[in-house]
Amino acid sequence: MRGILNNIGVGPGDPELLTLKAYHVLAEETDVVAYPGSTPYSGTAFQIASQSVKRLNEIEQLPLSFPMSKDPDILSNAHAVAVRQVKGRLDTGKNVSFLTLGDPSIFSSAAFLLDPIRTAGYEVRIISGVPSFCACAAKLLIPLVSGNEPVQIFPSDDFDLAFPGTLILMKVGEKLSQIKQRISESGRTALLVENCGLPGERLYPSLQEMPEKAGYFSLMIVK
Repeated sequence: MRGILNNIGVGPGDPELLTLKAYHVLAEETDVVAYPGSTPYSGTAFQIASQSVKRLNEIEQLPLSFPMSKDPDILSNAHAVAVRQVKGRLDTGKNVSFLTLGDPSIFSSAAFLLDPIRTAGYEVRIISGVPSFCACAAKLLIPLVSGNEPVQIFPSDDFDLAFPGTLILMKVGEKLSQIKQRISESGRTALLVENCGLPGERLYPSLQEMPEKAGYFSLMIVK
């Protein structure tokens, strides 16, 4: 019998935000733990989950390479290798749990495993996690949206300030200075969270308080 692939969202950083469902699957139904990483016991998602589920340090590790590249050939080859590695464990009857930051359905590496493995006839499950932008709004003590206000999520600095509702800008750290200037010139306001739920977490409730550059895990909410 083939194993099951669980795509599990571990949340943005705080191990206490791991859901009960994710905890039970990892603690009771997982034979192999997989995650983006170059070596065993590495990667942010693994470090978060293993704080809450100690047995993850005792079971088979499967770090998978997901290069930070825009070259389609490099990405395609890496994803194909990751799929083969996961299938190899599933074919032996082992249940594999792939850990991803936030939620598996939002800009997640889990997407590169989901379709090829599911269409090959394997059973696949998605275990939802807390999205980073929801956790950031909670840290800032603000409603992300209210009433009929729309919201739009941008994974880069290619965003539209003409959009009338809330803008969520993810991973803005390297271009923070330029982004701040654009928002300031538009007359809109913004808040920033760096390393939400992780060591070094910082909150910036206004443009004026933000630095010129921030870390990779930086998220901005534009109002």
